[in-house]
Amino acid sequence: MTTGFCSATKAGDVRPGETVVIFGTGGVGINAVQGARYAGGKNVIAIDPVEYKREQAMEFGATHAFAGPEEAHQAIAEAHEEAKAALAELRNLVRGLHPPVLEDRGLDAALSGVAARLPIPVRLTVNVPRRPPPTIEAVAYFVVSEGLTNITKHSQASQAEVFVEQAGDRLHIIVTDDGVGGADPDRGTGLAGLARRAESVDGTFEIASPPGGPTLLTVDLPCAR
Repeated sequence: MTTGFCSATKAGDVRPGETVVIFGTGGVGINAVQGARYAGGKNVIAIDPVEYKREQAMEFGATHAFAGPEEAHQAIAEAHEEAKAALAELRNLVRGLHPPVLEDRGLDAALSGVAARLPIPVRLTVNVPRRPPPTIEAVAYFVVSEGLTNITKHSQASQAEVFVEQAGDRLHIIVTDDGVGGADPDRGTGLAGLARRAESVDGTFEIASPPGGPTLLTVDLPCAR
């Protein structure tokens, strides 16, 4: 079964319809991105680890004053280790977007696991009698997972609710909470990324979050096979 997301180093790692994260340097990364696109990968994201580490070191140096070369060398080494840790975390995130339980047992089981791990109660309703395409399942999983994560980080909610229903050739997703509201995609809470993820598969994304709450996130995805 084709997964919805992958990390890849060459076009042969890519299957049509996948969202691909390329870890490559210079021409290697560029060639891999081009190959992934030719192979049918969607949303091909290129990350150059060397460039990333260089930028991290420059940013660190710009915000720290050093007593001498030895201290500067130590600071650069620390920035290098931080960059390596960040890249490892990103790789784990990419792999985690499509857990084995999603492929094996579908959205109900995968989202039940997500809800169970949250520090607030989540009422989950999943009515999907026919499994959507793997890419749509992966996007749906990501939207709900990230939506719930945003709730725990930003909304001060005491509870949340998730509703996923398949109606004809559409998959409807609603994530809501009783928090303080005021969620804004332009304020860097990850909502803009959710919108792009939905749009990448020709879906729609809407959010209503007045001050004082509640917040209602609605996503509609195509799921015809």
